[in-house]
Amino acid sequence: MTDRPHTRRALLASLATVTTAGCLRSQANQEADTTTQRSTDGGQRQSTTAEATRTETGEPDLSSEAWPTFGADRTGRGTADVTGPGRTLDERWSVTFDSGAGDPAIASETVAVVGRTELFALDAATGERRWSFEIGLTDETSPAPTVQDGRVYATPGDGYAYALSTDGEFQWSTQLTDGNGSGVATPRPAGETLVIADQSRIAGVDPETGEEQWSATLEGTILGVVTDGEYAYAGVLSSDQSLVALDTATGDRVWSYDALENAHGPAVVDGRVYGGGAATLSEDDGTRDVGPVYALDAATGEEQWRAVVDANVATSPAVGEETVFVTDLDGRMSAFDRDSGESRWQTRLRTETLDSPQPLRTSASALVDGTLYVGTLDGRLVAVNADDGNVERAVDVGEIRCSPAVAGGHVLVGNTDGELTAFGTE
Repeated sequence: MTDRPHTRRALLASLATVTTAGCLRSQANQEADTTTQRSTDGGQRQSTTAEATRTETGEPDLSSEAWPTFGADRTGRGTADVTGPGRTLDERWSVTFDSGAGDPAIASETVAVVGRTELFALDAATGERRWSFEIGLTDETSPAPTVQDGRVYATPGDGYAYALSTDGEFQWSTQLTDGNGSGVATPRPAGETLVIADQSRIAGVDPETGEEQWSATLEGTILGVVTDGEYAYAGVLSSDQSLVALDTATGDRVWSYDALENAHGPAVVDGRVYGGGAATLSEDDGTRDVGPVYALDAATGEEQWRAVVDANVATSPAVGEETVFVTDLDGRMSAFDRDSGESRWQTRLRTETLDSPQPLRTSASALVDGTLYVGTLDGRLVAVNADDGNVERAVDVGEIRCSPAVAGGHVLVGNTDGELTAFGTE
């Protein structure tokens, strides 16, 4: 284990400007608290805390509800037995980070989120900032932390994995790679092992100490990891091994699935692995499946069914009791029967076609009480009826690259300007 220097700062309570939900946000600036920290290479790194603004219209009870990681739990299924935001999407509170914000996680009445230079903790009911912890420079949007058993685990993409208490006290850190801001895999607890990944390296560590138990290097960039406890399933940007299953106790490879050019973070539910990815060239006739969606046997990797959408799939699925939901790079959401792969419906989420060389992506979706919550790159948080695909409601929130988290009557989502906002019904 390699500890990196660490700093924890208690943040002052947010300056709260109370406004009517749905109106333009009033902003209040805080005097920046700037500290200088010695980096591992002997240089100086300077970090400035977030400037914040908050609006507040209520404080629902979050004590018994959680969305503690990306995809709701270690399986990445994208659904949980929690209270959704209700009939409307009114703004409850909003915080703006000057260092950006990634996917949020909610647990123990705390929201944990990684910025470009810091890991933040907020009060889940009010948005009041509790503490921050300085990390290395990361990408614009970082993977969600995981909050479990009184700890916050984070792999922000700076080459390290971190563990802090939910009070912000440093526990341990361990180095995975040299780090270049490319980490996209959320930490996944698997019993006595915490599975962590950065770039092409995946490792199992002791969640109490961070001591490495095993490690493996995969051929390509790891785009997401989930686990059922026994195996860890890694989606990889690679034409040779697009999905790899590893034993969580030993790190030994169990099987690999190479029928995609890349597989984004999958979900594993009831003995099956579900997901989607980019096109792959057929060896039989030279044709391509534009956006393949798949279901595999979790123990063997044997393909159970395969379906196709009209554009590449670049997010993780949400898996309901009978249906699998995916979004693609043309801004559509599609629903498939979990058992057969038969198409159920498809709906277009974006309001217009964007003339841009960048992917026209949507976020991964969160499924709660028959409604899917998903963010779009054209700036909306959209609520979609899971039965028929009809858009029930939407709210403008700014360009979204992060995925929503839902708990306690709130849906939380961040935008590319660093705003993290909680929406719910007054």
